[in-house]
Amino acid sequence: MTKMNFGNEHAGKIRLEDVGKSDWREFKTQAQRALTAAVAEKFGFRGLVPLEEDFRELLKKQGLHLKFFVAGTEKIGGAAVLFDEKTRRCFVELFFLREEFQGRGLGVAAWKSLEDAFPRTRLWKLCTPYFEKRNIHFYVNKCGFRITEFVNARHRSADENCNSPAGEEGPWRDELLVFEKPTPRPGIA
Repeated sequence: MTKMNFGNEHAGKIRLEDVGKSDWREFKTQAQRALTAAVAEKFGFRGLVPLEEDFRELLKKQGLHLKFFVAGTEKIGGAAVLFDEKTRRCFVELFFLREEFQGRGLGVAAWKSLEDAFPRTRLWKLCTPYFEKRNIHFYVNKCGFRITEFVNARHRSADENCNSPAGEEGPWRDELLVFEKPTPRPGIA
């Protein structure tokens, strides 16, 4: 893996590439490396997050789009998005940057490239574990989301994408924050 000195100079130059079947293992490995660190730090978890069964279930979902974020020739992260053409809602299942590219302004540029790739979207939605302060800051203060729900033992979300599957609770899945971002676009009905 090449370590490049990316910073804000690349922030406007993030492009998306579709994740093909031959790229799936690389996408999954990058996502797990990026997302496991926070869970391991908070809970001492020694496995990989997302779990293998989570990835298998993700691939079955209708309207799934898998994208790599690319700066120059380097795949710096990715996203898994469910787009519903009828409601024009995008649910972000995964959004990640490789650890060595975090904290350099690339996340906002990656987010903007994702928004640009789905111009007909009326509502963006995602959920993240309650303890992920860095994610909360990013989504609320950098990307313009608002927190709409706190999913916990006493409250399940009406959106099943934001609930842990029955019997699969874990310390990072028990309490989630739900984020929404309406995106009215002029001229799009």
